[in-house]
Amino acid sequence: MAKCKNYHEAAIEGANDGIFHGDHIHPTVLLWTALDEEKVKKVLEKVAEFDEDYSKDLEEMLKEYNIKVEDVAIPFPFSFGSDEEFEMAENLLKEVSDITEAKAYSFIVEAMSVDDEEDTVPSIFTECREGEIFLTLFDWEYNRVDEEEYNSADEDIQSFRLKIF
Repeated sequence: MAKCKNYHEAAIEGANDGIFHGDHIHPTVLLWTALDEEKVKKVLEKVAEFDEDYSKDLEEMLKEYNIKVEDVAIPFPFSFGSDEEFEMAENLLKEVSDITEAKAYSFIVEAMSVDDEEDTVPSIFTECREGEIFLTLFDWEYNRVDEEEYNSADEDIQSFRLKIF
């Protein structure tokens, strides 16, 4: 469980660097992976089937990591105009998850506010392959306002879960 919580905390730290912008966020999925050269090649090929430019950007980003010693969070922008686009993206995430034997994913997205159902707040949802689930809600100053651990059957978190494991 400690490893899963570490992924969640790393996502919280990372979201403040380029994803969270004070008045909006860029919905993003971070896929927590252990990579080697062969997996990197397969991931880049798979991503290129969907978006060749992003595959090139990802290749440059991955060069910054020592993949032999550290887990890598592969970011995927996650905003869509249709259900079909969402399903295609979820399928891509599943395929990349399978290739990399992903350990977890963190979903950075706006969620319904606990105080006002008409309002949204930034949130980070992390689900690990072993079943641990964490959800943290923030205010727009990026202060934590709610944080809980959930089980996979909890109705409150079903809309955050992706079908990638």
